[in-house]
Amino acid sequence: MFSAADVYASPQALDNLFQYLKNDARVVAFGAKLSHRRSGKVFNLLFRSLWKLSFSSTPGLNYEPWGLLENRLADLHVQEYFLGCMFLIWDSRRGAERIGFGASGWLTPS
Repeated sequence: MFSAADVYASPQALDNLFQYLKNDARVVAFGAKLSHRRSGKVFNLLFRSLWKLSFSSTPGLNYEPWGLLENRLADLHVQEYFLGCMFLIWDSRRGAERIGFGASGWLTPS
């Protein structure tokens, strides 16, 4: 749960992964996030404390940790769980290619 951010929040890791994905590949990620919900704010403190036990290279916890994937996928779907403290995202590369994302996953000029 806490090491997933080392992949989905790292431009270098995503560059490495996206070059191997086929055009119609499905992309799914999950992990912890900070919650805007009143009932989830207690868990924000817990997750921030646990995050300190992680590696120093692990990206920090935030409210929308899927930002880099959102820039690479056309129609990203987000589902929150556990009072908004966990997320599951999914999409496919097919939509990204349709709107002009290149093989690397970054938007390319047309």
